[in-house]
Amino acid sequence: MDADLQHDENSIPGMIADADGYDMVIGTRYSKGGAIEGNWSPFRRLCSKTANIATRLILGINVSDPMSGFFLLSRPAYNKVRRYMNPKGFKILLEILYILNKVESSARIREHGIFFRCRIAGESKLSTKVIMQYFVSLWELRKTKVPVK
Repeated sequence: MDADLQHDENSIPGMIADADGYDMVIGTRYSKGGAIEGNWSPFRRLCSKTANIATRLILGINVSDPMSGFFLLSRPAYNKVRRYMNPKGFKILLEILYILNKVESSARIREHGIFFRCRIAGESKLSTKVIMQYFVSLWELRKTKVPVK
């Protein structure tokens, strides 16, 4: 869970309830029951959509909100991915999803709709530099040596 208070902590019990039988539960603003507070600028919407599309095309990750910072991961799933992780930047979910899909092709991932609030604390890190680092990290992640199952 990100520390900027945008994720509604009231979603945690529902996410935990959804976790039974799943390797991961992702709190998403883009699936059924999810929403975004206020109006995002066209630039912010474009960045989000572009990042989601790039993630699908480059990494083959097919979830509605791979940029989410709000997720649960089962201990067995964590134990399968941890030795291959080399987290850089602030999007650890991408790395976990990519590696989990490689080591456990039958990984069960569930999406849970959440209410994504306006930022209460801190400031956005979104900048041209962060956007470029994101695309570099996608390409680097593809080179991660993970045994395919």
